[in-house]
Amino acid sequence: MLIPITHAYDVRDPTGNITIKWDVMSWTPDGYVAVVTIYNFQHNREIKAPGWTLGWTWAEKEVIWSMLGAQTTEQGDCSRFIENIPHSCKKKPIVVDLLPGTPFNQQIENCCKGGVLNSWFRDPANAASSFQVSVGVAGNSNRTVKLPKNFTLKAPGPGYPCGPARIVRPTKFLTPDKKRVTYAFMTWNVTCIHGYLRIQIVNVRVKSGMILDEASVRITVGVRTKTEKRPILGLDKAQLGRNWCLVMTRPIASTETQEPMSAIDNWADMHRRGDSWVNTHAEQTFKLCENGFASYAEKMVKSLANEIFPGERICDLLIIGWCVDGKLDEANRLAGEMYRGGFELGTMAFNAILDCVCKLCRKKDPFRLQSEAENVLVDMDTYGVPRNVETFNVLINNLCKIRKTEEALKVFERMGEWGCYPNEETFLVLIRSLYQAARVGEGDEMIDRMKSAGYGDKLDKKAYYGFLKILCGIERIDHALSVFQKMKKDGCEPGVKTYELLMEKLCAHNRVDKANALFNGAKKRGVPVTQKEYPVDPRYLKKKVKAVKKEKKRETLPEKMARKRRRLKQIRLSFVKKPKKMTRRAY
Repeated sequence: MLIPITHAYDVRDPTGNITIKWDVMSWTPDGYVAVVTIYNFQHNREIKAPGWTLGWTWAEKEVIWSMLGAQTTEQGDCSRFIENIPHSCKKKPIVVDLLPGTPFNQQIENCCKGGVLNSWFRDPANAASSFQVSVGVAGNSNRTVKLPKNFTLKAPGPGYPCGPARIVRPTKFLTPDKKRVTYAFMTWNVTCIHGYLRIQIVNVRVKSGMILDEASVRITVGVRTKTEKRPILGLDKAQLGRNWCLVMTRPIASTETQEPMSAIDNWADMHRRGDSWVNTHAEQTFKLCENGFASYAEKMVKSLANEIFPGERICDLLIIGWCVDGKLDEANRLAGEMYRGGFELGTMAFNAILDCVCKLCRKKDPFRLQSEAENVLVDMDTYGVPRNVETFNVLINNLCKIRKTEEALKVFERMGEWGCYPNEETFLVLIRSLYQAARVGEGDEMIDRMKSAGYGDKLDKKAYYGFLKILCGIERIDHALSVFQKMKKDGCEPGVKTYELLMEKLCAHNRVDKANALFNGAKKRGVPVTQKEYPVDPRYLKKKVKAVKKEKKRETLPEKMARKRRRLKQIRLSFVKKPKKMTRRAY
């Protein structure tokens, strides 16, 4: 078995590194213009002639239109361009510094040093070098730009292994009059450390017949070496075999020369050295995080940090574990350590943080949910983490739980702006929320949209039962019956629970005939329903009207006087002689 061994730790300068900063200064129609600055933050080491050589790999099909203060060693194949020929079309460009005395029209500030960099400790003024690059066929906004990857920094000596690029806060720039501050549109950093020893491949033959359960680990302490035996965790003897063993050489700093580092810092150091071996058996133990046992999982990671390299998936799982526990502060603390160590959070980790933030807001202050969730989404855009359908599902689900159906629908309509499309979970959450808000017509339309989107097979018996339960709960029994008919039309056979739910509600509404018809229909379909007594809601009982005798009401004095006046008037009129009716004479 071959195991790559990487050494990158420097006892004399444990915190020294070279940082490469990319500042996007302006956007162009097909890309951006960036100023790249290389800082030598090492105390003792200098980069001498012939100087540094910087390389990277483009994420897409980017090209370099022009450069100031540096140049690429090869132009590459630019045959797809006819009129304007780029400076370089290489997928993996190699950049070198220009020499002193370069014409002024090819220079920028702090450039053209021949690749020579002094140390920051000795000469800070000459410890940085800059050049300008105009990138084309690339993204021209914070959302669409893709960061370069696989950075390499070569210099006289073993070189400098580099970590991945990570987005940081935009750099501030002070005008010459020191009265105005401007910001870069976007900034990302790349950290490289000195390769103290080269990578070695150790291949050791062991006598046949030996059963190996220990590995010889050579530890460097200062300039002395010692050997100790440690078990190979997670590897079965049958998997190891009998003919090979592992010899791993790992430099560890002395306690007198280095302060204690966190587990994430140790992982970052291993990641910069290029270690990529992960014990699959040990990785399975991090399922503790999925069940909310984040504290135990993190202790396990710290105890195994020197034997098992934790990848980004394990780091995401740790953050998910803290979020499941509802401990947002611990999740943010761990995320900060990961970014400082050169790791990147994935979409899965940010979705867990977003869900945790929404749950805490629902519990403490629901009115802050949208603003706090927006802050998490802005952080995702800042760090270049793409949103996926699960991100929108988390947001829509939490909005629906606090009865903000209208805001959830707005988020649903904007999913396409980020290239995301709803899945069955999105539709089901919105349908339930619309029915709970008594917007039954829109709920039916959402069911039709779900079918047209190709998720009609997800409308099973369980989903329809949930819809009927909500409709019966808000006393919309007639609409529940129409959804029941739609359920049978879609080929879902209702079960006993569905029939009992509808019959109980019909009997509660005193619609016994309809309940009996439903019972007989279930019998014909072969559903094993049984006869039961269901109570009738008193609000729907027919009340008998009783004849109530009117009691004679005692008159008030004004009413009595008015009655007497009316009677006296009738008596006076009775003595008046009434005129006789005139009869017509016949002619």
